[in-house]
Amino acid sequence: MHRSQAYKEFVGAHPLHTVILRDGRTWKYVDCGPKEVPPLICLPGTSGSCYCFFMQQSSLLTKGYRVMSFDIPIVHTHKEFCSSLDCLMDHLKIPQAHFYGVSLGGFFGTSFLFALSQKSAQVHHLSIYQYLKHNNVAISVAINIA
Repeated sequence: MHRSQAYKEFVGAHPLHTVILRDGRTWKYVDCGPKEVPPLICLPGTSGSCYCFFMQQSSLLTKGYRVMSFDIPIVHTHKEFCSSLDCLMDHLKIPQAHFYGVSLGGFFGTSFLFALSQKSAQVHHLSIYQYLKHNNVAISVAINIA
């Protein structure tokens, strides 16, 4: 499969990280940008991977943003996802984040927001954009927690 030069350069400069959490789930992610700012966490759709956001990451990186993209681990329910993502954020010491999710990632991001809002008053903003065309649904979710 042909990959663009920009993709090859991004992958070469930003390696894939792997973490196995105490819940037994394996998370893979790419982290780029300054560590002292809250990250934008990108969650892909069903067939996506953490590298599917490389163009957005490349662009935002040049503007000083921290962008992390994750592969969604094997989970059987949205509650399992929310619990594991909470565990991951604790493990990576991420107290604040902005979220962007596409398709299944948008659903999981929204689920995480609601799970988090049940235990904390720190959820400040949620905006959801839905686009329906020819029976295809794309969901993007932006979540800001502080």
